[in-house]
Amino acid sequence: MQITNSWIKIEITAPEELVDAISSFLDDIGVAGCYQENFVDGEDGDFFASPAVERLIVHIPQDLRSEKKIAQLERYLAELKELFPQLMALSASHSTVENPDWNEAWKKYFKPLRIGRNIVIKPSWERFIPQADDILVEIDPGMAFGTGQHASSRLCLEELEVLLTSQQPPWRMLDVGTGTGILSIYAAKAGVGEILAIDLDQDAVTIAQENARLNGIRQQISFRVQTLEEVSGDFNLIVANLTTKTLIDNRHRLLNALINGGFLILSGVIAEHGDDIERAFKINPENLCRKRMANGWVCYALQQRK
Repeated sequence: MQITNSWIKIEITAPEELVDAISSFLDDIGVAGCYQENFVDGEDGDFFASPAVERLIVHIPQDLRSEKKIAQLERYLAELKELFPQLMALSASHSTVENPDWNEAWKKYFKPLRIGRNIVIKPSWERFIPQADDILVEIDPGMAFGTGQHASSRLCLEELEVLLTSQQPPWRMLDVGTGTGILSIYAAKAGVGEILAIDLDQDAVTIAQENARLNGIRQQISFRVQTLEEVSGDFNLIVANLTTKTLIDNRHRLLNALINGGFLILSGVIAEHGDDIERAFKINPENLCRKRMANGWVCYALQQRK
């Protein structure tokens, strides 16, 4: 693993409508750890909502690849300006920083967030008093993906809540691309007894394990650095919050790991790529349970019918 003390801090100001698309593009070019600034108080007092204009902050190591990534981002933002001239102009700037304080950055912008009916995502350093039926998930994200603020994560959590409260089988769940472990931790607290959570990033798996301990359900989840090819066994619930390309490339592995009658949740899909997912997974009225959309992102819940 490359260790560096010099980083390039990129600040992007964008209208709310384009934030998720820009975040996805950053992920596609290998830039992780993006977070949003300028959150404002929501009506609920304890919760925060985003304004019409947001600022994205991302850090990339200063190396031979950093100039290429900055150039890719600048071209993408120029294309967005042409596609959406009716929205306010996008702006981006970058500067070199030494030893950025990741923990303080997260603590400043990550606040308690209510999702669905009874899910509350709470950063470990914030105080919060849950209501009687709340399922509280405490997260310390570090540099891993998954705080519930991104639309793709919220859609997954909303779908998991509906599925786990409407169906009562003994669940055996596979969480592909677990990140902070947020989906697995919620599922375990909602009653799923057996969970395998995999990720390609050792740092993400370590962070997810610590988050599971923080929530008191470490023994219910098996976290592994593993590819889908290396997964054995069958599951009746699979959650894959990945990019469109990764989902399509792994469609046969995902479907083969799902038992007949099992449920597959697909997220991380930009709405304009929905047709590609629907063709690849042969989504039709017979196997589609629900299709959820938010902020230009789409999430599918399917039931395997062989």
